[in-house]
Amino acid sequence: MSEEVKNAMETLSKAFREDPEYAHSWHCNLAMACKDAGASHDVGNEAASRFMKLAFDADTSNDMLS
Repeated sequence: MSEEVKNAMETLSKAFREDPEYAHSWHCNLAMACKDAGASHDVGNEAASRFMKLAFDADTSNDMLS
């Protein structure tokens, strides 16, 4: 991984941990992409939560407001 990519990932991870509403906005966009591809509402939210945790160490599983 290049230093530039590493810095970008660290910056996003920090932003998501410091601003749960920003993290939730990304979560919602990911969940909608899943739903648009044919997944159910619940599966989309689970997939989005899993991605946010794995990619950014941001736990969005408890802030699903839908």
